[in-house]
Amino acid sequence: MRWKDPVLGEVSPAEFIPMSESSGLILEVSKEVERLLIEHLHLWITAGMSPPPISLNCSPRSMREPDMALRLISALKRAAVPAELLCIEITEGALLENTQHVTDNLGTLARHGIRISVDDFGTGYSSLIYLKRLPLSELKVDKSFVDGLGEDQDDEAIAEAILGLAHSLGLDTVAEGVETERQLEWLRRHGCKAVQGYLFSRPLEAGSFEAMMEQRHHDE
Repeated sequence: MRWKDPVLGEVSPAEFIPMSESSGLILEVSKEVERLLIEHLHLWITAGMSPPPISLNCSPRSMREPDMALRLISALKRAAVPAELLCIEITEGALLENTQHVTDNLGTLARHGIRISVDDFGTGYSSLIYLKRLPLSELKVDKSFVDGLGEDQDDEAIAEAILGLAHSLGLDTVAEGVETERQLEWLRRHGCKAVQGYLFSRPLEAGSFEAMMEQRHHDE
């Protein structure tokens, strides 16, 4: 997600998301992003496209909302968007809260076929017990551990440990911030089947993403 301001230009989420959280506007921002995402998925499906699953970052505050999961599921049903096209990304901080609302929301989402991913895994302070108790689908290896793959033994040891942990728990893995063929080759050798990063594409606006999907469909 990017914010294009007529005066400031493109504002990074690293800047405006913390401001939204501290000001209490994060819930409204989250709901608007949910609406736009589901709207685009509906349009793509209606146009005969086959969009890949899309990840939606969910703030800890949003996860504490009692109706968060049911609201999202209802919106998907109204738009006739299959639940498997959506993956909810939560932070390790959300796992640590472990409130009843967070637990209930995660359970409801998972029961309806929505995948749950732990974003930036390894950078927070989550207890490993939550990986066992909560209905998680995947762990995302943080970019800070991906940067040195193929060069830095410490990064390689941490990344390998995360991949091994996920495999042992039956969780999928996604490596973030892949920018070089060296990193990609290391991840392939160590069983990481999903990656994202500038090696493949920079963030795209909806129109550019549609063009990319159409081109890939044509190539197939």
